[in-house]
Amino acid sequence: MKLRQKVNTKKIILILSFIIALTVSISFLPSLNNGFVNWDDNAYLTENPDVFGVSVENIKKIFTKSYNASYVPLTLLSFAIEYEFVGLNPFLYHLNNLILQIANALLIFLFFYIICRKYSWSGLNLSGALTVSFLTALFFGIHPTRVDSVAWVTERKDLLYTFFYFASLILYHYFNSKSKKESLYILSLFLFTLSLLAKPMAVTLPVILLLLDFVEKNKITASMIIEKIPFFILSLAFGIINMKVHIAAEQTGEGHFLFLDVNIFKYVLYTAENIFFYISKCFFPIKLTPIYDINHIIFANKVSLYPFILLILWFAFLILYRKKNKKILFGSLFFLITIAPVLQIIPQGTVPVAERFAYVPMLGIFFMTASGINYILQKYQYKFVTYSLIITITAVIACLSVMTWKQCKIWKNTLTLWNHAVNINPEYPSGTALFFRAGAYHRAGELDKALADYNVLVGRIKNAAGTEIDENAKYHDQKNLVRILSARGSLYYQNGNLGKAAEDYTSLLEISDVNPIKKAEVFYKRAVVYYSMKQSDKAVSDILKVIDITPYNDRLYEFIGIIRASQKDYKTAYKYFEKALSINPANKSSYYYLEQINKINIAN
Repeated sequence: MKLRQKVNTKKIILILSFIIALTVSISFLPSLNNGFVNWDDNAYLTENPDVFGVSVENIKKIFTKSYNASYVPLTLLSFAIEYEFVGLNPFLYHLNNLILQIANALLIFLFFYIICRKYSWSGLNLSGALTVSFLTALFFGIHPTRVDSVAWVTERKDLLYTFFYFASLILYHYFNSKSKKESLYILSLFLFTLSLLAKPMAVTLPVILLLLDFVEKNKITASMIIEKIPFFILSLAFGIINMKVHIAAEQTGEGHFLFLDVNIFKYVLYTAENIFFYISKCFFPIKLTPIYDINHIIFANKVSLYPFILLILWFAFLILYRKKNKKILFGSLFFLITIAPVLQIIPQGTVPVAERFAYVPMLGIFFMTASGINYILQKYQYKFVTYSLIITITAVIACLSVMTWKQCKIWKNTLTLWNHAVNINPEYPSGTALFFRAGAYHRAGELDKALADYNVLVGRIKNAAGTEIDENAKYHDQKNLVRILSARGSLYYQNGNLGKAAEDYTSLLEISDVNPIKKAEVFYKRAVVYYSMKQSDKAVSDILKVIDITPYNDRLYEFIGIIRASQKDYKTAYKYFEKALSINPANKSSYYYLEQINKINIAN
C-alpha cells in the first residue's frame, strides 16, 4: 500500500512539474524573439571583449575584475561559453534564460514540497503539501515581475544565483535531516559559493538556514550557528568584496551611492515604503517598468507614515502569533530577510527599487498566498467553494501568464524598452528612460529625436535647481547632468553644431565634482571641437590639461604635434612627435609625421 502511494505521489509530482514547465515556457515564449538592449547588455556582453570566447586570459579577467560596478564572474563566464558557440546571436542567451527560469521554478517546487512535508510546523498532509508547493512554484514561475530577470540577458544574474541558492538549500536539508554526511554539507557549501559568484544577493542564504531551524525548533542554539559558520564567512567575504567594488565605482565615476546625507527618520520611512512597494507589485502587477527613478519626492520630506505603521503592526502580529501560524511567520521572515540587501540598508547603486530585486523575496508572499488558498480548500470542503476557488485561481494564473507574455515584448529591443518606460508616466517620464532612449535614437541616426530627449532632461534639472530640494537630490542631479551634457555635446558635434558642443563641454567642466578621468575625457572632446572650429590654441590648451591628468598617452602628444604642424610650427610639432615616440616607440603615425617634417625641412 505504501509502495503504491509512493508511486502515485511521484506520478503526481511529475505531472505537476510538467504543468509548471509548460506554463512557464508559454508565458515567456516571446522573450526568445528579443535582442540585446543598450542597458547593461553592452557593459556585460556586447561590448565586453573579456567574454568574447573562453580562454585562460578571459577567465582570469572575469574572476579578477569588476564590471559595471558589480562582481558577478559566474554570470560573465556563462556569457563567454555561449559566445564560444554562437557569438552575439541573442537567441541562445534568451533560450538559456528561459531554461533557467523553468529549472528555478521546479527547484522551488521541490524546496517547498520538502518544507511542507518534512517540517512539522507546516501541519500539511500530502494533498496540502502538493497544493502549496505547486502554487508557490507556479506563481513564481509566471508572475509578470519575473520578466526583467528572464527577458533581459544581463539579468542572468538573478537566474543563476537562484538556481544554486535553492540547490544549496535542498542539499543542506538532506545533510541536516539524514546522516549528517559531510559530502552533502561540502556540496551545499560549494553550490552556495557558485550562487555568490553569480550575484551577491545570495548572501542571505545562511540566515534562511537559521530561519528554518528557528521556525522548526522555536529557538536558535549555539550548535545551529556553529554549523553555519562557513556559510556566514562566505557571505561576509562576498559582502566586503562587493562593497569595495561599489566604492571603487564611486571613485572612478562609474556609479554612485543613493544617499549622501541621510535623515535617519525619513530614511526609515522610505525603507518601509519600499517594502510595501514590492508587496503591492506582487498583488497588483500593473504599470511595471524596468526603471523607477530616484525622484525629488523621496528627498522632499513627503514620505508617508502609513507604511511604517503597517510595518510595525506586521512585526507585532508576527511576535504575538509566531507559534500559532508558522507558515505566516516563515513566509514573512523569508520575504523580509531576502529583500533586506536591496532595501538600501547600506546605500549603493543608482536604482532605488526594481521588480527584479524581489525575484527571490516574493517567494515568501507567494508561499503565504498558496497556504491561504490551501487553508480555504481544506476548511470549506463544499463543491461550490472548491470549484469557485479553482476557477478563480485558474483565471488568475491565465491573467498572470498573459501579462507576462505581453511584458516580455517590451524587451524586444532598446527602443521598445525605453518607449514603454517613458510612456508609463508620460506627464513626467523617467529621466533614465529618456536618457537611454536618446542614446538609442542617437545610435540610430535620429539626431533630432535624441536632442529633444536630452533637452527635456537638461531643462528638468535646471528647473529643479530653483526648487527646495536637499543635498542628496542636488547630488544626483549633478551626476545625471554630467552624463547628459557629455552625450548632448557629442550629438551636437556629430550634427556639426560645434558652438553648442563647446558650450555643453564647458558647462560640464564647470560642475565641481566631475571625476578627474571624466574631466580628462571632456577636455579632450572639447579640444577636438576647438580644433574643428580652427581655434587651435584653445585646442592645445585643453590637450595640455588632459596630459596633466593622464601624462603617458602618446596620442595626446601626437595630437598637439598635428595641430602645431597645421600652423606650420614644425619645430614645436617635431618635439611633440618625438615625445609621443618616447612613450610608444611603436607609434607608426608619429614616425610618419616626423618624416614629413624632415622632408619639409630639406625642401626649405
